[in-house]
Amino acid sequence: MVATGTLLAESPRQEHEAPFVHFLEVLRHRASTQPERLALTFGNGLDTPATYTYAQLDQAGQAFGARLQALGAAGERVVILLQPSADYVLALLGCWYAGATAVPVFSPKFNASYERVRLIVEDAQARVLVSTEAVVQALDAGQWPALADGALRTLPVDKAPTEPAALWHMPVIDANSLAVLQYTSGSTGAPKGCACCTGTCW
Repeated sequence: MVATGTLLAESPRQEHEAPFVHFLEVLRHRASTQPERLALTFGNGLDTPATYTYAQLDQAGQAFGARLQALGAAGERVVILLQPSADYVLALLGCWYAGATAVPVFSPKFNASYERVRLIVEDAQARVLVSTEAVVQALDAGQWPALADGALRTLPVDKAPTEPAALWHMPVIDANSLAVLQYTSGSTGAPKGCACCTGTCW
């Protein structure tokens, strides 16, 4: 499970004089003022939980953001095709650090249909897809041509990055910037997206 209670419950937004506009500013403020405080714990009950302090979460967000910026993802929609995990959280933060809009989608099993994913990629006009290296390789091999035909750039979360975090630069965003496109299940029709702005994500 994801432990975000500390981050949200003690958000500087409660201090009316705090000049924070969006979640990214809040997280970077925490990384600066409380770098060693625990910010995130994610576990599945089997493996050792992944833990991040505010400083580590900020650094991980910058590193992921740099990878997305290197792909030209700033200002674009990025599909996050992952199961719930610490990587999922880092990919979501990485989108915001890159100045991109996250489009979260749970990854189907390998023998399941990718039709819903294809519809979401098309409707969101996504330009980058974040997933595991196995899924990315399957796309490149043409196992899911409906997705590959979209000329998506891909980013495997479990492959060592080649872009140093130092290349990251703070994106130009404000409270009205699009942070997330959350789609419905599509069980009764085509998936429909709901837009969330950065000013409402904290």
